[in-house]
Amino acid sequence: MSFHNYSKEIVQEYLNTVAYVDDLIFKKKTTSQPKKLKDVDIKEVSASKEKEKSESNSDSSYDDQEPNIDPVAFTKAFTEKGIHCNLIELTNPGDPLEPIKQLLKRTDVAVLDWQMHQDLGERASDILFSLLEDPKNLELRLIIIYTEDEKFNTILPETIIPQLNKKGFDYIPIDEMKCKYIDGHTKIVVFKKKNGGKGEYSVSDEELPSKIIEELSTITEGLVSNTVLKSVSLIRKNSHRLLGIYNKSLDNAYLVL
Repeated sequence: MSFHNYSKEIVQEYLNTVAYVDDLIFKKKTTSQPKKLKDVDIKEVSASKEKEKSESNSDSSYDDQEPNIDPVAFTKAFTEKGIHCNLIELTNPGDPLEPIKQLLKRTDVAVLDWQMHQDLGERASDILFSLLEDPKNLELRLIIIYTEDEKFNTILPETIIPQLNKKGFDYIPIDEMKCKYIDGHTKIVVFKKKNGGKGEYSVSDEELPSKIIEELSTITEGLVSNTVLKSVSLIRKNSHRLLGIYNKSLDNAYLVL
């Protein structure tokens, strides 16, 4: 086994949680019940027809859109790698972001859709910047932007990185397409949702877990860092056992000492 593959195995063992944030993950369910013929009002029918005519001349509404990921296949792909995957849907434009920010700070890898409710990346940027508040705070962190945007390779160099560098970060590109930037042990990567497309940066839901492991291993691949990751993984794995051993029944013995 090559050292690189060994490092990937350690990363997979270390990875515990991934959270994906998007504005449309689950299919919308219609709850309206069909009306009986005798309950139908002529004026109501007329108004309904006018509304349908108006909507047909405009863009489809948010409720008419279909999710661009399969949530079942998405979570199954992570489960097969032994990774917990949390799907977070920003159903409404006014949904608060603060709880999501706090959750992602406790998550190993954050995956963000770029455009949520046609906001041109405003919410994704807000969440991303909340995870990178202090350039002096050294953290092992991987952030993935997972988008359908055809101009996906402009997101980092034109929108994200200039603002981060103004805040004192020193992110540099590590690929020709400028879809991968790194500063110390923090890495930001943009992938395009596959949806029939091809190319190095086109990634399907099923491929995403392997891509995440690969990207994280490139910044942890080292003798010392592998040892630390392995140690953290063992502590995580045995945390329930440790807490079971060091329980409240030890208080009496501790106070006697």
